[in-house]
Amino acid sequence: MVDEQAVFDEKMDVYIKCYNKLQIPVQSSLARYADWLKDFKQGPTGEERTVYGIYGISESNLAECEKGVKSAVALTPALQPIDGVAVSYIDAAVALGNTINEMDKYYTQENYKTMRLRKGKRCTRHS
Repeated sequence: MVDEQAVFDEKMDVYIKCYNKLQIPVQSSLARYADWLKDFKQGPTGEERTVYGIYGISESNLAECEKGVKSAVALTPALQPIDGVAVSYIDAAVALGNTINEMDKYYTQENYKTMRLRKGKRCTRHS
């Protein structure tokens, strides 16, 4: 016999740990990016005097959380609607994390200097 409460507790533990592991780095990264932009929604113009870039997100944290959340969702009994929200969250967090990491590489390698911030502009519009 399955202890439903133990399963629910295990699921919530995974969901909360992953949220905490990813949310603060994402917020810090976006805050860093917003610091040097005149208009965050518009993105870089190519006229910025200083370009600080963006902080990357731990790829291992993204992978661990994606695996952990999807494994927790598979446990029975289901915990709806929380399981569905957890899947939506981790899918969005991984996609955003990948975009942030792509942008981090772009700024760290200083590719923006030769590309006139084209990639930064494109990534901002798709986020």
